[in-house]
Amino acid sequence: RELAFNEAQQTWLGLDILRSEPGPLANDLAAVGPSAATQHRPKRWLPWASAAACFTMVVMFSSLWLNMPGYAQLTADYRTGIGEQKHITLADGSEVYLGPATALNVEYNNDQRRLVLLSGQAVFHAVPRSISEPRTFSVAAAKGLSSALGTQFSVSYLAKSVQVTVIEHSVAVNMVANSSRQQTPENPIALMPGQAVNYGDRLGDVQTVNVNHHLAWQQGRLFFDQVPFADVVNEINRYQRGAIVIGSDALAKRRVSGVFNTNDLSNALTAISSQMGVNSISLLGVTFLYP
Repeated sequence: RELAFNEAQQTWLGLDILRSEPGPLANDLAAVGPSAATQHRPKRWLPWASAAACFTMVVMFSSLWLNMPGYAQLTADYRTGIGEQKHITLADGSEVYLGPATALNVEYNNDQRRLVLLSGQAVFHAVPRSISEPRTFSVAAAKGLSSALGTQFSVSYLAKSVQVTVIEHSVAVNMVANSSRQQTPENPIALMPGQAVNYGDRLGDVQTVNVNHHLAWQQGRLFFDQVPFADVVNEINRYQRGAIVIGSDALAKRRVSGVFNTNDLSNALTAISSQMGVNSISLLGVTFLYP
């Protein structure tokens, strides 16, 4: 996303410089003579028009890329759209609450109850292992695997990581070498109720979280407590059409706190941006934020 923003910005600046400093083009014009150079001199508005066209193309492709789900999401067993929530009951009686813009595959077999969260966020109420149900219950997301040692937990895709939060009992979380169904985790972290861990390429530190705040999205509210701005924008993008893109790493890392209604996130973003001194430009459904 930042790459697209930078490309548009550099194209704009480059074309403006070309207007005032044509470089080798000046020699080409001189070779055809003063009259020809005068006759064929590009009009002053052309670079700006070209820049605007390039910027528009970047925005259009960014909008399509940010809003178009991948093939895996389109063919998922269960999925939700922008702003949509869904409750499902699996074959073993376990329940899953899907948040907005979420995709989930079910890979149950005779040996295990395995789910794959492809995008978004979900809360899992797993039926515990027993004599009648000896199979383990696990959720794979990106490079991690969460295995239920109890019942309730959630898995959420953040801007650059995945977060696992335990609501009841405990969950073992570990990185896996690949997405193979036979991959067995080693040295997992055991999370207790009210604890969470983030992972990307490796497991982060265990955090303490407010479970009620964490689950508030099910009641139409979003709680952020010193959360990176990138994660806030990532969450907002699940609830509204179009896309919001942060054009600066420094801006993406700034911390945000607040409580917002999911039915009024446009005004929430405006308030956050104003408080942080953030500038924005919107075109064709994409809003770019920059310092």
